[in-house]
Amino acid sequence: MSCVDVPRSLSSARRALRRGWSAGVVVALCLLLVVPAWADDEKARKGFDFGGKDGEPTKKGATKSTPKKGAGSAPVGDDPISQNIARLRTWPDRKATRAAENLFLAGKESVPYLIRTLKAGDPAVQAGAAWVLGKVGDSVHVQVILGAAARRTNASRAEVFFNAAYGLDPQETKDWLISFLTLSSKPVFRQKAADFLADKVGASDRHRITQLLDSEKAAVRIAGLTLLAPAAVDDVDERLVQGLSDLSPSVAHAAARLLAKRASAQLIQRLNAYAREAGARERAYAIVALVETARANVSNPFEEETV
Repeated sequence: MSCVDVPRSLSSARRALRRGWSAGVVVALCLLLVVPAWADDEKARKGFDFGGKDGEPTKKGATKSTPKKGAGSAPVGDDPISQNIARLRTWPDRKATRAAENLFLAGKESVPYLIRTLKAGDPAVQAGAAWVLGKVGDSVHVQVILGAAARRTNASRAEVFFNAAYGLDPQETKDWLISFLTLSSKPVFRQKAADFLADKVGASDRHRITQLLDSEKAAVRIAGLTLLAPAAVDDVDERLVQGLSDLSPSVAHAAARLLAKRASAQLIQRLNAYAREAGARERAYAIVALVETARANVSNPFEEETV
């Protein structure tokens, strides 16, 4: 935290005092906020492996998405399919939507063109191409669509690609996106993938979600914590409380914020116990969780014994 943030923290403390909170809680909060965040002690790992020359990510046992011989080498020219793909540049306006409809009506004939466009075509037409392939393609094309999404700068229009792939094969799409959460060099893409998965994951994805918590990368562990509740993992609260002990400040803060969103009476009681009796790190982040709970519910969750 920079020096500029300290006055803001003190201002928050003064507001807390006006609400009647104990000076002891305020001091503890201020101490937490002004402690410099330390760097995560993580081993350097290679970036995500996109596999073959076409940029598709690899996954053991996955079905290859390479089209049949000659399928990806459709000629570029004045043929109707190429012209319609070029018109996708302004997607999703009326002109581009009409072009997409024409490609849809062309059916399987347009698939090789769409594959080539998503692998090495103009990024401006790829969102529209992904939408069409999501309508006329097969589950084998999930990899093509998501591979194109992962290569885009700042993950622009990622949701279009995600929805197109999901329409072809929901489980395959979830499997690939969960794998993509380990991307170290694409934080925006990882966040958009996690946001998309939030209302898609379920019981079948629990094991893979909990595996994210064992990652050496703090951002991946945060993604895992975020998806615990959507995946209906049985011991969500317990895993989030454990997150308060994470060596990464960003992960511990994320766990505190997620706990605040789940603030049942039983959980608030446990956080108060942590704030009184746990180790120094856990006490500090338990207080953060309680403060976040107070902000969300406009009430004081601190027990008398805690303050």
